[in-house]
Amino acid sequence: MASPDIHIVEPKELKPAEREWLDRQFISQYLPILTPIAVDPSHPFPFIANGGITVGVELRRERDGTTMHALIPIPSQLVALRPPAASRTLRRATAPSRSASSASSR
Repeated sequence: MASPDIHIVEPKELKPAEREWLDRQFISQYLPILTPIAVDPSHPFPFIANGGITVGVELRRERDGTTMHALIPIPSQLVALRPPAASRTLRRATAPSRSASSASSR
């Protein structure tokens, strides 16, 4: 999936300033519009909108470690996370070229 415009980054690869930016961005822009839908015995088949993107997640309650399953519909107006310009330039410089990525997918 990596390309010149898409970068898959592991959390351990982030610099502290990048992690802080992502945390702030997620909490202020994304968390308010994401609504998990429970999947449990009382809701075994929740509604999933046709043509949308829905992510299945396993949630763990911090206080007692109980796990739960949920679906998170991704709103169509949700834009991709875009890092600050300086970080974006650095990541573009290290991204694989289109010819290298297409050769490896053959």
